[in-house]
Amino acid sequence: EPSSTTTASTSSFSYGSASGKAHKVAGEMIDCGADNLKVQAAIFQENSLDRVRLLGYSLFENMKVLEEFQTGYFALSRKDLNRFNFKAGYTEGLVNYALSVKNVRFAVLLLERDDEYVKMSFRSTGTFPANDVASTYFNGGGHRNAAGGEFQGTLPQAVTKLAEILHSYKNELTN
Repeated sequence: EPSSTTTASTSSFSYGSASGKAHKVAGEMIDCGADNLKVQAAIFQENSLDRVRLLGYSLFENMKVLEEFQTGYFALSRKDLNRFNFKAGYTEGLVNYALSVKNVRFAVLLLERDDEYVKMSFRSTGTFPANDVASTYFNGGGHRNAAGGEFQGTLPQAVTKLAEILHSYKNELTN
């Protein structure tokens, strides 16, 4: 399964936040004999059937797009996760699918972990500060375009709070 540490540290080298050192270390590993294609396949191309089904469910039935805020999000309950035998790494990269939708500038993944705890991942494009949303409202932080946070409360409460705060960012999201 994909390692959240591996992909979070480098974002698969796709966000510009991976340091030169990360690229240098990857190059040194290849120079020492690491099979970069095998590593890539093991991390990104070998999925369990449950993980692929969770992805399909998330995209088809769960993703919401709030066009007026150019925002997309997934809100997955513990019931949803249990239905697909959730394991660490199953939702790695899921938030990026919402961000890939035309005219979506901000994307959020909300995962219900306990009755009163929701883990959140934020992604954005351009200058929109995902890390500001994470740190100001969701006890988190990160990079401008990739951040994480948490919400103490239920999943429906977290979705409501997200919808409420989007109003204060409307100008930044739609300009």
